[in-house]
Order: sequence, then structure tokens, then C-alpha cells
Amino acid sequence: MSEQRPSPAPAPVLKKIDLTIARLRLLLADVTAREAALEEQRRTCREQHNKLISFSLYGDSSLDSV
Repeated sequence: MSEQRPSPAPAPVLKKIDLTIARLRLLLADVTAREAALEEQRRTCREQHNKLISFSLYGDSSLDSV
């Protein structure tokens, strides 16, 4: 009869999957934070753009000098 080898323990495979999931979660959190920062920058840009136009329309300065 042939002797059967014991199957390898599933622990290393599960550990590797857990590490991969943890890395993906960190990457997702990083992407989410970058999206939030970019949206904040867009909002600031829109606000500044609107303020510049309003100031040039209602202020004493031209758009070039603003």
C-alpha cells in the first residue's frame, strides 16, 4: 500500500488571504481619503472662483487685478 502524506495545514493559506484582505482594506481607505481631499480642494476652488467673480463685478477692481 502506498502511504498518504498529510495534507498541508490550511493556516498559511488563510493567513495569506487575511493579509491580502487587510492590504486591500488599507488601499481602499487610502483611496477614499484621497477622494475626500480632492473633493475638498474642488470645493475650495469653486468658492474662490465665485468670490473672485463677485469681487470683480461688485468691487472697485478689474478681474485682471483681482
